[in-house]
Amino acid sequence: MEALMLTLIFLPFLWGLLIFLVDRVGFTRTVFVEQVLLSGLVFWLLRQGEVSLVLGGWPEGIGIELASGGFGRLFLIMTAVAFMYVYSYLWHQHQEDHKLFLFLGMLQGALYALYLTRDLFTMYLMIEVITILASILILYERDAVSVRAGLYYLIFNSVGMLIFLIGVIALYTEVGTLNLTRIHAWFGAEAAAGVALSVRARFALACFMTTFAVKTASFPVGGWLPVAHGYAPTFISALLSGLVVKSGLFLYINVIAPFGSSMGFGITLVLGLCAALYGVGRAIFQTDIKRMLAFHTVSQVGLMVIGLSMYLADGGLGGMVHAFNHFMFKSLLFLAAGALARMYGTRNLTRIHGVMRSNPFLGVAVLVGVLAISGAPWMIGSVGKTLIKYSVAGGPLTPAVVRWVTFALTLINLGTAVSFSKWIAMLFGPREKSMKLFGGKAFAIGMMTVLVVVLYPLEVVVLGLDPLYKLSSEVLTYLGYVGAALGVYWFVLRDKPPWAVQLGRFVPDVEMAFFGMLVLIGGLHWLLVLG
Repeated sequence: MEALMLTLIFLPFLWGLLIFLVDRVGFTRTVFVEQVLLSGLVFWLLRQGEVSLVLGGWPEGIGIELASGGFGRLFLIMTAVAFMYVYSYLWHQHQEDHKLFLFLGMLQGALYALYLTRDLFTMYLMIEVITILASILILYERDAVSVRAGLYYLIFNSVGMLIFLIGVIALYTEVGTLNLTRIHAWFGAEAAAGVALSVRARFALACFMTTFAVKTASFPVGGWLPVAHGYAPTFISALLSGLVVKSGLFLYINVIAPFGSSMGFGITLVLGLCAALYGVGRAIFQTDIKRMLAFHTVSQVGLMVIGLSMYLADGGLGGMVHAFNHFMFKSLLFLAAGALARMYGTRNLTRIHGVMRSNPFLGVAVLVGVLAISGAPWMIGSVGKTLIKYSVAGGPLTPAVVRWVTFALTLINLGTAVSFSKWIAMLFGPREKSMKLFGGKAFAIGMMTVLVVVLYPLEVVVLGLDPLYKLSSEVLTYLGYVGAALGVYWFVLRDKPPWAVQLGRFVPDVEMAFFGMLVLIGGLHWLLVLG
């Protein structure tokens, strides 16, 4: 079992290194064999149940521990699927770019290592490695805009991880171990004994929550994400938005939730609400196809954070289900956006039209992605959103807070429908010249489209949901969102009034985000440590 876990971590890097070194003998084509092999190893590992081992023969609690349990299993599946579509999507355009395969292999191995690790310092190292590799891939095209975006991503996330390391030091001085299993047991014993969190534990919690806000691009520290995701190559944008940004959720489940702080859960709820409302508010007025998706990543991750804030109820399940589903449909939308931008020679939504007539295959993919992200009944986007909504209603919140949160969720869903009305408008109109997709891009987009469609009945069965639960009310609610969205688009956004154009102007908020980070870490320490 130790050999299996180490193979998952090191095989992608070694295979990428071989491709880089022996590129003249056509070794690049074997990358698909490698991905099938890795997917099989992930499947076999998950079938073994929850497996835990300590490397190097060290005693438990001291050495590096790897474990395939909890929500980490979900992230392993997401990583396997993500790199399959990434390699397919980039194949025709980048198959001779062997350095790219090396960096992608290193990133895949680091992600597997992160989702298997069970000690805080190794987790810190893996997130740092992922940050560096993601920055390299963002600026890979080496134009001025992408270099600026990559450096923003690197600097901002590195500062966030430095704060995380300070929290690790504080927690170690309190607990005396970096092993997450022992840390969870220690917090459980303290809670059972009715012992309140110490000052050092609360200080560590404030540091961890700051890093969590940075990694999930929560308000007010999310300005880096639209910059990075908007200017990265398309397949990297899909990988970042679908998978990498969710490392913050993995951090929350494994590091923050075990503290059991009611104040921490309340702060998480506020962070999620602010991020979701801010992201969808900025997305409504965007005309750049990739920047709109980037702002929707901020909004959708905010919804996941709202679900995780209900972790003591059943919202943790809703948040993680939505994280998995978002990985599927947002990856599809980013891949489709890249294909559209390349076909039409523009990323401006208002200049793209007639997609359904010009390329019905791509038009269907766009329609499926839009229906999923807007929460249409019988689509996977509705599952997580519904679980989150019901967990808020049945959770520990007061009735007044439930009403406000439910109202905010309604605004978020309505804003999502309004912004994606512009995507629906792209599907219609006069036909452009016939446009074809390369085989690799067509395979990646087709694979994700099929997965988005077939996952709904699978999730209904696995989660034990009634496929017709509250069907009439859900359909009427969704039709109300669609009607309102079409009305706003037709009477407000279609003619591009100057005020809407001004609101849509994209100004990188990175400098403000650094100020927001200072305000956030100061406020968290004031609430959690001094309060």
